Order: sequence, then structure tokens, then C-alpha cells
Amino acid sequence: MAKTSWTKAEVLEMIKDPKRSTSILVTHDGDNLGLRPMMTRIRDNGEMYFVTHKMSAKANQVRANPNASLEFGGYQMSTDPNEAWIIMNAKITISEDPANKQAAWLPFLAHIYAGGPTDPMMVLLEVHPTEVFVAQPGRKTAVSWS
Repeated sequence: MAKTSWTKAEVLEMIKDPKRSTSILVTHDGDNLGLRPMMTRIRDNGEMYFVTHKMSAKANQVRANPNASLEFGGYQMSTDPNEAWIIMNAKITISEDPANKQAAWLPFLAHIYAGGPTDPMMVLLEVHPTEVFVAQPGRKTAVSWS
């Protein structure tokens, strides 16, 4: 029998699964939508964020309209009732906090940000969920995120 209710902690664990840690971030680009895969990072307190370039299209889109959607999948959509996708609507904010940038630093980022975690072009897109759903074949369940 398929699971029918989810907690915030369970959803965060699902997102940490390597099969789901890349999300599709959807931002508003005027009358169009901008979609791109993003590596999702989760802090110990459950806050989610992405690392990006300060002048990237997605950062500019978030400045113009902070409303975004994320989709975490990773599994083939099937009739298996235990396969679940996560759908999230959120407000995105841009952070240049030095401590958070330092904590977000990974060695592979050095080829993009030569100045390391203090590089002024490195920013964080912080995710503030407004609605979260777990979607399974034939069912979409709301998750309390407070």
C-alpha cells in the first residue's frame, strides 16, 4: 500500500537522495518560464539553496519575480505506488552572506569562482517553500512545511 502522508523531515530526506538531489528550478522570465536543472543543497536546519552566478539569468529572473517552482524526481514515472515526486512552490531570495557562502563552498566551484567562497560573483538562491506536495501515481498529497 502506498504511503499517504509525509512530514517535512521525510521530504527533506527524499530530496537528499542522490536520485532526487538535482531539481528542476522554474523561474519567471517575463511572460515565459525559465527551466533548468539545479543541484539542491540542504543545510543542517533543513533550509535549501542553490549556488549560482550573481549575474546569471536565473538570478536576474528571481530579482524581477521571486516566485518559483521546483520539481524533484529522479525515478521513472510508473504505476509503482511507492515512487514519489516532490513539487514545491517557493519564494526565492538572493543571499551574499559570507558565512553561508563559505559553508556552501565545494572544490569543484573553483573553476567558476576563482576567488573562492569570497568571490563577489558567487551568490546563493535561498528557497522558502510556500507549498509542498508529494506526487504519486493518481495522488498528490500536501505536506505541512511550518
